[in-house]
Amino acid sequence: MKGAMTFSIKMKNLPFWRRKYVWLPTLLSIYFIIMALRFGVEMIAAGRIWSFIGIAAGEIFVLVILVIFLRKRENIKHRT
Repeated sequence: MKGAMTFSIKMKNLPFWRRKYVWLPTLLSIYFIIMALRFGVEMIAAGRIWSFIGIAAGEIFVLVILVIFLRKRENIKHRT
């Protein structure tokens, strides 16, 4: 149990730029929001709201999977 506690403390002490599971999805989320504002309004005005919702849901799904994958990768990397 002590090893697990030490590991979680190590992960929290990492600098921001070393925690790829934080900054990479954040940048991609900002990009997604900008693109949704830029092209989403046109898609909704053209009557393609379900297409917009599908694209947004797909993007959110990919971001969640990316965060999970990057966190697991960080955990494996810091265990060794």
